[in-house]
Amino acid sequence: MKKRVILSLFLSFVLIFSNLTFAAAENGKDKQDKIEISFKVGDDTLLINGKPQTVEKPYVINGTTLVPLRVITEAFGSEVNWNGEEKSITLKYEDVIIYLVIGKKTAKVNDHEETLLEAPELSANGITMVPLRFITETFGATVSYDEQKAQITVVKEKIKSDTISSLTNLPYIGDSYYGWSMDKPASFKLEKRTFDGCLTIFSEPESGSAIIVLISINTNDLSLDSIVEKIKKNIEGKTLTVAEVKTDKNGAKYAHVQYRDQQFLTDERIYLKNDLIYEIDSLIPVATEKKLRDNILNTSETFNLTYNDVQNTYDLSNVVDGYREFKDEKYKISFKAPADWLLVTDSSMGKENEIILRQYNKGYANSSISIIITTPTFSTESGWVTDSYYKDITYYNTNTINLSGLKNIIKNNKTYSYYTFDFEIGPKDKVSVYVIKFYEGSYAYEIHLTMSNNEKSGEFFENFLETLKVEPLDKEEIGILLSSQEDLTVLSKYTSSKWETKYPSAFTITYSSFDEVNFDFQKFASYGSLFVYDRKDFQPNEIRSTFSDILKDIKDDPGFVKVIQDVEQEKIGDYSGYSFIVKIAIEDVYYYNATFAISNADYTVVLTIYVPEIYYGEALINAFLSILKNFSS
Repeated sequence: MKKRVILSLFLSFVLIFSNLTFAAAENGKDKQDKIEISFKVGDDTLLINGKPQTVEKPYVINGTTLVPLRVITEAFGSEVNWNGEEKSITLKYEDVIIYLVIGKKTAKVNDHEETLLEAPELSANGITMVPLRFITETFGATVSYDEQKAQITVVKEKIKSDTISSLTNLPYIGDSYYGWSMDKPASFKLEKRTFDGCLTIFSEPESGSAIIVLISINTNDLSLDSIVEKIKKNIEGKTLTVAEVKTDKNGAKYAHVQYRDQQFLTDERIYLKNDLIYEIDSLIPVATEKKLRDNILNTSETFNLTYNDVQNTYDLSNVVDGYREFKDEKYKISFKAPADWLLVTDSSMGKENEIILRQYNKGYANSSISIIITTPTFSTESGWVTDSYYKDITYYNTNTINLSGLKNIIKNNKTYSYYTFDFEIGPKDKVSVYVIKFYEGSYAYEIHLTMSNNEKSGEFFENFLETLKVEPLDKEEIGILLSSQEDLTVLSKYTSSKWETKYPSAFTITYSSFDEVNFDFQKFASYGSLFVYDRKDFQPNEIRSTFSDILKDIKDDPGFVKVIQDVEQEKIGDYSGYSFIVKIAIEDVYYYNATFAISNADYTVVLTIYVPEIYYGEALINAFLSILKNFSS
């Protein structure tokens, strides 16, 4: 019986590296080579990037210099947001977000808190004054004081290269959400980092080397020893130099495997923690000089599963208050998703018009966000929404789901059409689904929010729409985006030596012989097998009794749930046939196992299919039955 496929995030870093086209990482919008602020305390005229600016006079409280907020925004070009109700300031510069509250000595930097020497405040003139040193040093600048001139100078050198040193002057780099850190690979570029933080690639432009940090779910309960053996099996033909389980200087155990071929020296270090696999890999061309090679390996060796030195570690994490902001630059769509949701696919992975995020953990989870963008086939949004709704429901088993009608909701002055349904996907999981449909500019958007065992699904749905931002797309640039919903009525011919049939073109044939053909429909996790028996070996009058015997055996299977339809005679196209349907559980997912049989003058033909209970609807069943209806010899 075919098993449910579970996506594995345990990737081969060699494949990632070899297939990656490197592009320089963006290091902020400000293209100045240097940012500089200089002034004397008590003066209201400051030099900001070489230009005199008259502002509210900076002043000192208990040794802390406070300057007008405008000084920071003018110098760094940082984004600023003022919340009058909270009396809070949010500053964003490059990858750093600082959250301050008037009168409070606690600040938030990205997702961790820091204590200020003095709180921001409002001056007598109502001007927002902020601590200069704290903000500018957090943004990567240095602050100096000339006692003779009584002058304060703030300088941030913007390194012209796009190496890690242009991101931060802190000695360490890491991820506070996943809890790892390492020495900053200063001469490397931050080449790629996925939205979910599971893949970070640093590249060294001179030698073509890379350091890759990869995080995945330990779904198969791998041990460090089994990981070593697995890697050894996958590197046949390469020279193995190290393969062992070791202990790092912090007392943590890790698997260490090192090998080389004619092109690369590869060094892999793998840790296990909280059901996660942490992999730090170095890929170094063999021609790399020894000093640089040793520096790269020494940097990899500093990787550790702690994030303790907050003050000196540059945080790559984009998690704020338990959420990450997802952005797809090509399709100009953004929203906030829970921090533990991982990116399955988007336009950066070559998927032209589909974005999928999914919650993953070691246990069972079906929560996901799926977005499909297409070129409309209807001139009006309301016509498309109505037509697509009634097509959608032909795919669902309406006997087993609680389906709503079409509804509307207004969020941020935009109206969204949606419908909902919920069902039991298996004995351990109940799922609620919100299907959202709308037009934006020249394109149609369909979003599926699927929430597993979530009692607050309605709240999740509304919060998602609150953060959803979609900008109109340039039709000439994007082009025509076709729907991913296959037309199951489009058929292809399958021909054997003595018989033939037709099957939906959306199906894939995974195996074929004279008397058996296996079909797969991955989109709906469905599959089936066609068996062709010579009539002399399987008489039509034997079908009922044979099916009854098969049904008895199925009832003894541990995955059996119940009989949906007992053995019955029915009309299948031009044929008279028999069928039965049972409900079974395969890896904690409910399936309908349906078996059909027809006969002609030469053969008895049996089709057995496995379809997830939710999709045992009109569209998919008719698609499978077309294989029998078109059988001829």
